[in-house]
Amino acid sequence: MSETWINAATAPQIKTIYRGLDYGFQFWLGASFVSGKRIDWVEAQGQGGQRIFIVPTLDLVTVVTAGNYYGNDRLANLVPQIVFDDYVLPAGVYCEPAFSVQDRSARPWMPAVAPRSPPRSSSMPWLPEAAP
Repeated sequence: MSETWINAATAPQIKTIYRGLDYGFQFWLGASFVSGKRIDWVEAQGQGGQRIFIVPTLDLVTVVTAGNYYGNDRLANLVPQIVFDDYVLPAGVYCEPAFSVQDRSARPWMPAVAPRSPPRSSSMPWLPEAAP
């Protein structure tokens, strides 16, 4: 896919009736907040609560596979968002990765990128200090 198409598909293209959500080409565009910090995301939605969340600022892609195909539609929409907002995003913002992205020996297929330091939050004192 070309960079031009990806930029167009993930940019607001259609006004929606949903507050805080825009729509691109088959992608929803929204934001969540972690400790008051706005984090923009792009989302692909599937039936029954299937979701792909993309957070460019965190180099994060999250896939939520649910199975509420013929149940409560409200629940099918709510559960993936709760998983993403309450568990995945805080971990992506405040925790160090389990391995260094610079250590390609364990994962030679992974591209080398500059590591990022997580911000500190006094509201989460149990988190270890970031290494210098």
